[in-house]
Parts: sequence; structure tokens; C-alpha cells
Amino acid sequence: VYLGQVNHGLEEKDWQVTCVILAPNAPEQNPVEDVWLRGKNFLRRHFHENNTFHKFKMSFVNFLNKKVFLGKRGWYMNIPQPE
Repeated sequence: VYLGQVNHGLEEKDWQVTCVILAPNAPEQNPVEDVWLRGKNFLRRHFHENNTFHKFKMSFVNFLNKKVFLGKRGWYMNIPQPE
């Protein structure tokens, strides 16, 4: 409904908002799923270091700060953008 209101009457090339459907549970297509998959695997490999929730949370934050996802940034940036 929202997209129809925002883009009403416009040619596709002139749309103000475009929705790109990404597959759920598919890390190769969806950046959010990629982060969760890698993060969960990292936490499983380092479970012995995290004996409190605070350590568990900090371990995940440290993992995210390593910027291990920069290799896929180019792929995600190639998703067509409206002009």
C-alpha cells in the first residue's frame, strides 16, 4: 500500500521508493542473514569464552566491529538503485 501511494502514477524509472525482495534465510542474498549466520558461527566457536550474558554480548559486538563483511559490500551495492 505504501509503495503504491508514494510511487502512484510514476513510471518505474521515476519511482521514489523501490522495494527489493531478498530471500529470507538465504545469507548469499540477504545481508542481514549473512551477519546472523556468521555471528552465530563465531559465537559457537568461542562459546567457552562467554560464561556470562555480558561477555556473550560483547563477543558479538567485537565480532561485528571486525568488519568481516566488507568483501560482500560490492555485491550488495550492485543492487539496482533508483536514479
